[in-house]
Order: sequence, then structure tokens, then C-alpha cells
Amino acid sequence: MTTALLAAVAALVLLAGLAGVAGRPGLAIALAAHDVLTRRAQRVLAALVPALEVLLGAAGLVVAGAWFAGARPPGGRMAAAALLALSAAYAAYTLMAWRRARASGRVVPCGCGVAEGLLSGWHPARAALMALAAAAAMAWPGAPAPQGSGQQVIVLAASMALAALLAVLPAARAMPGPARPGRSSRQPGWGARA
Repeated sequence: MTTALLAAVAALVLLAGLAGVAGRPGLAIALAAHDVLTRRAQRVLAALVPALEVLLGAAGLVVAGAWFAGARPPGGRMAAAALLALSAAYAAYTLMAWRRARASGRVVPCGCGVAEGLLSGWHPARAALMALAAAAAMAWPGAPAPQGSGQQVIVLAASMALAALLAVLPAARAMPGPARPGRSSRQPGWGARA
């Protein structure tokens, strides 16, 4: 079970990193809109975070793959700990940015990389769930994987489904529903007052 959780977190982090490395400006735009960090810190993080995400996501998937195969690679807990630290940092930052945006009445982008949307309370919650999953993987590394290839395929598919759900949940929650009488179905632009 913890192997599947590690695989889900690693896959989500890897996808976000690949989107950033591919040149999507979402993170840089979001960091500027959040207005939490200095301009210099925004530039540095926008450049470094996607590469870090690719590195940690790939390492997490390699470790999860080894755990699925029954191996116990050295550094397995370290990979889980790194994903835990990254996810906890995301949770803390997105909570701070969301609270700041909410207090000022601004609507800002999330900068997630996978499924871009508006920053909401779901972002820190998702990051906290990722941190809990990585913590479980760190505490119980390579917990017994299911025996038999059929069961392993099911667990792997479930972990990838969890990663996909975690990736799109905030954006799906932000999608406008059907228009109600007296309410506009349009979302205000980034940085606009809500």
C-alpha cells in the first residue's frame, strides 16, 4: 500500500516538473500573482522547482518500482523523505498564498503545472495529502507488495488513478457550474477582485 502511495506522489510531482521543464510559464506567473516572495526568489524558484520536481519524481518512481519488485534499495526512505519535504513545503506555501489572496479579495492562479486553475483551499489540502502519503511511505518503506502480477497491476493502476485525481481535483473544483439566475458564470481574471 505504501508503495502505491509513493508511486502516486512521485508521479504527480514528476508530471508537474515535466510541465515546468517543457517551458510552461504557469509557475512564474503564479508566484508573481501570489505576491508572497521577493521578485528574485520568484525567479529562482520558477527556474529550480521544475527540475527538482523531475528529479524527485523520477527518484520516487524508481524506488516505488524497486519496492514493487521486492527490492529494498538504499536511499528509498530518503526519496520518500524528499517527497515529504517538498509536499509539506507546497502545503505551507499554498496555504499562505491562498490566505493572502483571500484576505485581499484577489483571484490568483495556482501554478501547479499539471492542471492549471485558480488557487483555492483544495491546493494546500492536496499538498498535505501528498505529504501524508510520502510520510507513510517513509515510515513503512516497501511494505509488503501484493504477490502476483495481477494484484501488482491493480495496485499500480490504483496509484496512478490516485495521482491523476490529485492532479485535477483543484482545477475540477474551480470549474464553474451551471449559471444560476442573478449570477455570472464567468470567473474573474487573475489578480482581479472576487
